[in-house]
Amino acid sequence: MIKPPSIQSDYSLVWSGDPALNLPDVGPERDRVLQVARETGRWEDLILPGQQPTVFHFRKLPKSTFDWVIGEHQHSSVFKRPLSQMEGYSLFFRAALKSIDNWGSHKVKPTSFGEGCPRIASEETTDAIGAVDPNDPMIGAAILGELAQLVWIKETTGISPK
Repeated sequence: MIKPPSIQSDYSLVWSGDPALNLPDVGPERDRVLQVARETGRWEDLILPGQQPTVFHFRKLPKSTFDWVIGEHQHSSVFKRPLSQMEGYSLFFRAALKSIDNWGSHKVKPTSFGEGCPRIASEETTDAIGAVDPNDPMIGAAILGELAQLVWIKETTGISPK
């Protein structure tokens, strides 16, 4: 089930380039259709007959995890430097990701940076997304980039990702 975005609870997202989606090619109509589906969770009319999209399920971060991610973004305990914008997006993505439907045998594997740190999706999880198409590594980067940015917007503004 695809859950609509919520300020207070779990939500689901589908990558705009998912081959199971039947979207307008480009332009304002494509943006509008995606925005409506992401805000309402109603993807049924956009899914091609007989197809199943890959659905990413996220949780609304508890304040302690949100604060930890912000702290890591400002000065990473692993890299000993501030994270780049994309690294920050990725960390929010990993912290919020709960599960993925229609992703073959891959499962979201939680890990921890250490004592007192929240459990988040492992790098192995995001590496698997990044390697979704060995013939075109940009597809994995596009999936992670788009969805991570939407999670960042949701977590930092509290509004539905668009």
